[in-house]
Parts: sequence; structure tokens; C-alpha cells
Amino acid sequence: MTYHYLVDNVFHVMNAGMLVGVGYFLLKKYLVKTLHQEMVAQELMRSLLYRKRDMLYKQQNDFIVGCQRQDELCCDFTHKIELWRKDVQQKALQSDKMQEKIRADLAQREERRQRERTASVVRAIIVRESIKRVQQNLQESFVYSEQANVYTKSVISHMRKDLI
Repeated sequence: MTYHYLVDNVFHVMNAGMLVGVGYFLLKKYLVKTLHQEMVAQELMRSLLYRKRDMLYKQQNDFIVGCQRQDELCCDFTHKIELWRKDVQQKALQSDKMQEKIRADLAQREERRQRERTASVVRAIIVRESIKRVQQNLQESFVYSEQANVYTKSVISHMRKDLI
């Protein structure tokens, strides 16, 4: 019994050892290779993801720099537009002032011309009336005299020359 028991135990140990050996062999041959390949694939994926992350960070930084540059350009453009708007407003104001001055000058000229026309008409009326009165007064003073006619005609011609 002890011998059977000993042989039985030895075979159990040998069977267990063989099972452990076969398990170790299968583990080493198939599972370790697969695990190693998966670890390499994961390491490659990790390095790829790191490179992709770095590239995305660079793109993000480039985008931020581009946005900042566009903001600066927009601010500059807005500033230029404001300057142009102020310049246009100033020129429009100057133009309005110039037009107002021209209108005022034209109004003054027209008013002066109107006064001159009125004065001319009044002078003509006064001269005509004065000539008529002078002529009547002289005719009454020199009713029958030839000298009166000559004098009257000379005064009238003299007055007409002053008018022209």
C-alpha cells in the first residue's frame, strides 16, 4: 500500500507537473505571443495617439494664433473704418459749410442786385419826374422865349447823359 500509494502520488505529481508544463508551454507559445502582440499594438496605438494629441495641440495653438491675428486685423480694420467715417463726416461738414457760404454769398449778391435794380428804377423815375417838373417850370418861366427852349433842351440832354 505504501508502494502503491507512493507510485500513485508520484504519478499524480508527474501528471500535475505535465499539466503545468503543457499549460506553461501553451501559455508561452500562444498566449504570451498574443499578449505580447497586443501589448506592442497598444504601445504603437499609444504612441500614435500621443503624436495625434501633439498634432492636435499644435493645430489648436495655430488656430488660437490665427484667431488672435484675425482679431487684431479686425480691430485695425475697425479703427480704419472709424477714421474713414470721421474723415467723411468732416468733409461732409466742410462741404455743407461751403455750400451754406455759397448760398449766403449768392443771396447777398441777389439782394445787392435787387437793391441796385430798385435804385436804378427809382433813379429813372426821379429823373423822369424831375425832367417833367423842370421842363414845366422852365416853360412857365420862359413862356415865349427862344432862349428858354434852348436852355430846356440842353438841361434835358445833360440829364439824359447822366442817366446813360
